[in-house]
Amino acid sequence: MDNNIDETPVENAGENAVKKYGVSSEAGRRIKTLFWIYLISLILDTGTVICRNLQTSYFIIKGAYIFFTAVYGIVLLGMASENRNYKKAGIFALVTTAVSVLTTFVFPDKGIGALYMIMLFGGAVIGILRDYNEYTAHSRLVYKKNPVLSDKWYGLWRKYIILMAIMLVSAILIFILPWLDVVMFLVFLAGFIGVIALEVLKIVYLHRTAELFNAGENISP
Repeated sequence: MDNNIDETPVENAGENAVKKYGVSSEAGRRIKTLFWIYLISLILDTGTVICRNLQTSYFIIKGAYIFFTAVYGIVLLGMASENRNYKKAGIFALVTTAVSVLTTFVFPDKGIGALYMIMLFGGAVIGILRDYNEYTAHSRLVYKKNPVLSDKWYGLWRKYIILMAIMLVSAILIFILPWLDVVMFLVFLAGFIGVIALEVLKIVYLHRTAELFNAGENISP
């Protein structure tokens, strides 16, 4: 018999998770909620890109996206009892939501200059802090039950920060070294595509994390 398989019946999975791994049965359900919210948010975010030049549609989709990111932050806050990093992630998520409201509806004109750029940059930094705390919390939540999946959450964060650094450096070099603009743009584009791939991976890991506690069995990482 494979000792890696948890044979506890599915209907007792929540109770089993609490006794063996110190995780409440509510945690799996909340992670599953995060999965669906993030999936919807990703679809809406894609919609904002497609409807960029259709002002009415853009603002409607962007408003819906901001709403779901706010709900995502509230769900993270609700998981504070599981790990303190969830609380930090939730707070940072709500702050980035507020910044999105300002840059989208209060100061929608990118020509506003320095103020707009400060808000945009600040929102990006806070977003990185949000992701760090969320990924760390997920990693710690699943560590005892599935160390491999725990490592994948940490690995996801490391890949994310590397790609963000690549995008930032390439964006700066486009302005400093105009003669490298084509090369740096391609580097930036590669980093951007990589970030999208990581967002898809995040959806996969959220699903696996939820199933880890909801189904009462080890999910192959």
